Formats: sequence, C-alpha cells, structure tokens
Amino acid sequence: MGYSNWKLDRKIGGRESDSEGLACELLQMEHLQSNKPLSSIYVVIPTCNEAAAIARLIGRLRTMPEVQHIIVSDGGSDDETVAIARNAGAKVLCSARGRGTQLNAGAQHALKSLLQGTSAPDEPRRALWFLHADALPHPLSGRDIINALQSPQIIGGNFRLQFESPLRLARFFEQIARWQRRRGVFYGDSGLWVRVEAWHALGGFQNWPLFEDLDFARRLQALSQAQNMRLKYLHRPLLASARRFEAQPWRTLYQWILLQSLFSLGVAPHHLADLYYRQKSAASSK
Repeated sequence: MGYSNWKLDRKIGGRESDSEGLACELLQMEHLQSNKPLSSIYVVIPTCNEAAAIARLIGRLRTMPEVQHIIVSDGGSDDETVAIARNAGAKVLCSARGRGTQLNAGAQHALKSLLQGTSAPDEPRRALWFLHADALPHPLSGRDIINALQSPQIIGGNFRLQFESPLRLARFFEQIARWQRRRGVFYGDSGLWVRVEAWHALGGFQNWPLFEDLDFARRLQALSQAQNMRLKYLHRPLLASARRFEAQPWRTLYQWILLQSLFSLGVAPHHLADLYYRQKSAASSK
C-alpha cells in the first residue's frame, strides 16, 4: 500500500495534523510497510514538576543503545525539572501545559529531526516511544521495540504495566490493565510506542488534558485494522509510580471508575479534568 493512501486515513478519529508542511514532506517517504531496518527510537516525555523522578528515567533510557533521542516536553515546571533533564542529557522543549499538547510538541520536534535525513536512501526508519516521567522501563525494552517492529505487520504497541507498590490494590489495578489490554484498551502509563508514520497518519494526540492516550490507542487500533496490521503487547514489565493511589487507594479507584464511565458516555475531557482537579484539591485540603 502506498503512503499516499495513508493520507486518506488521517481523519480516523476526527483529528487532522496541525503541520501540513510536515505532511507534504512525509508523503515523499516510502509507505509504512517498508523493508528498511528500524534502528532507533525517539522518546517523548511530558513533564510538569517532575524533578524527583525525571533523572531516573533519563538515566535508564541512556543505557539503551536503541534510544538515540530523548525529548522532554515541559509544561511550565516551577521546580528543577528542566535543569535536571538537560543535565541528564535530554533535549528539553517548552510547551503549553496539557499532556496531549506536550506529547504533540515533542513528537513534532522528532519529526522535524527525522525529515533532515529523509533524502538518504539508507536512512533507518524510526519509532516514537511515549513515557510518563515517573515510569521505569526494563533495560531491554528498547531492544524489544526494535525487534517487534522488524515485522512490517506491527504498527505499534505497549508494555505490561507493573506498579511500584506492595499494596494489593496495585496488583488489582495491574489485573484490570491486563484484562483491558486483551480487549484492545490501554493507556499512556504502559509506555505506548508507535511507528513515526502511524503517529503522523493519525494526526498525533488530541490536545486534551485527560484521556488523550486512550483516544490515541483507540484510533491506532482502528488504523491497524484498516491497514491489516497489528498492535504488539510486550510482556517485559514497565514500572509505573503508584503515587496516585497509595495515599487514598479506594478513593482513587472510585475516581478512576467515575471518570472512565463519564468519558465513555461522551463527557468532554476538559470537563472531566475540571472534576478531577477539584476532587484532587478537596482531598489534599483534608
């Protein structure tokens, strides 16, 4: 299938890319199911006041030879996140706050870097890997992504989620995540990775404060089916912080069910974000 046909699929989920210049240049690239080797990964990390966690993640990523670019997209941190990330060796971008907006800013930077080398016939193909700042991937995760994408039928995927907590509720959340993944549902905290061309074909993430990851995963699933391709679930664990529910585990579970249900019923993510932060503020004031 020629890459020109991918342009017809860019409206899947109702989102268009914000960069038509990049679209025109990317349409000169070979189609997605290419036999070129995929040998490097661009990592995009959205941050906002993540000084306590960001150095650990960047340090782990720098041990992976497959990860050649680490992009931190910062949404206005007022702690030492930016300085720590730069000192650790990441490229830091300043972005408007909002996880979807920050993810898109980082990915657009990666695309611009990629386009600088598209004239070379042997230029290796690349993947985007989106990670939360408090995540910790396994040291061999980069190799797992590269190995998975050697198959032209694999469009992207994620990792097995494991929370850094001894609480039983953490194991319960992990089981929920695995049950959802078997039904094609997964979130950004499981380390979503995707071919660059697929990210661009979908127009990136919605500029939403919540559920931009779930929306992208749904559209990626639809695109994979339309192109007769597959998503790959990698079983090596990706550690995720349990800080969201360790202090108030049952309240967090209730809040997660409530927000997920309202989103499924069509409530706008911006309204859900207002609800989420009001509840969070009320909980912290007690």
